[in-house]
Amino acid sequence: MDQHKLYRTIQVLAETPVRTEDQLVIHVMEGIAKEQRIPIRGARIWKLEVSTGTYRLIHQSGEMEAIDKNFRIKVQEYPFFQQLQRKGTVIGRESNPYLVQKGIKTFSATGVGEKIQWKQLSLYQYVIGITAAYMKQEMTYTLNIISNALTSYGISLPDRVVGGDFFDYLQASGDKERLAVVIGDAASKGLSAASQALYVSGALRMGVEYQTKIGSLMTRLNSLVNRAFAPEQFVSMVYAELNASDRGLVIYVNAGHNFPLVLRAGTNDVERLPATGQIVGPFPREIYHSDFTILHRGDILLLYTDGIVEAPNEQGEMFGESRLIRALTQHRKRTPRELCALILEEVQVHSRMAEYSDDKTVVVVKRSR
Repeated sequence: MDQHKLYRTIQVLAETPVRTEDQLVIHVMEGIAKEQRIPIRGARIWKLEVSTGTYRLIHQSGEMEAIDKNFRIKVQEYPFFQQLQRKGTVIGRESNPYLVQKGIKTFSATGVGEKIQWKQLSLYQYVIGITAAYMKQEMTYTLNIISNALTSYGISLPDRVVGGDFFDYLQASGDKERLAVVIGDAASKGLSAASQALYVSGALRMGVEYQTKIGSLMTRLNSLVNRAFAPEQFVSMVYAELNASDRGLVIYVNAGHNFPLVLRAGTNDVERLPATGQIVGPFPREIYHSDFTILHRGDILLLYTDGIVEAPNEQGEMFGESRLIRALTQHRKRTPRELCALILEEVQVHSRMAEYSDDKTVVVVKRSR
């Protein structure tokens, strides 16, 4: 799942004219389920009623048996509502007998909107509950993005988005065994995006000198960005560390960014490096974990920002990942510099008649020996 794209999708959906906040939350929830093809069996939206100390069901969808209209759950009798004020998103086993009877065994839930004071608790205005075919970590990522984007009411995208793409090569002083490649996209606009990209790049350059494990480095960076910028000014990025060993070890953290692609020389198979953590900034308690891949001789690692795959043609058709993979495969024998130029040329030709534009960044790493 591309968290950056999901956030933008929510922003676009939230721009649709609606009369009430209820309609906005319902519209976005239905749109996300459709756009992202999340394997949802049932979705429910609950609204806090301070006067009764309950959450009332205001919307439900999916294939599951319907819950009675306006069904209410008391806050004091349902611990998950109270847990949300601390965690934002929870995954749990259903404890309400009536809901269990309706087929809800496990669920994911996230708080949305402003927090409202009720007795000694600070509760979200809305709660979105989801029952899906599986409850993996990516479902938590998805719900956290929905919560963060919808809670930032009033955000709009201009017709022409000027992003904050950045990339860099980092190496600690005296360390010739490791080289880090970083690519990222700041979600804010104009000068704000540029300043945020510079801030993140500078923080990484300082942090890499301490030769900290990259998971810890990203966790500290996330804390810094959270304190320095508003939640909607997040950054998606990939930090990949290349090791000077015969094995071709690459250790990476993908913080909600487009999945890097690895083209295998021997088979032409393409592997994707999925997210290992959430976007940087909105979630201060996020702990980032690293993963690894091995680059064999002739293998190519491609990192890119969403301006590449989301570049539209005159009909609004995006360049897309499939075209990107085709270009990567077709030009795989070229040098990394030539590969970058050829990919960017194909993207520009594809989108030459379109009004929309965004920053476009490509980084190619090829193991030659």
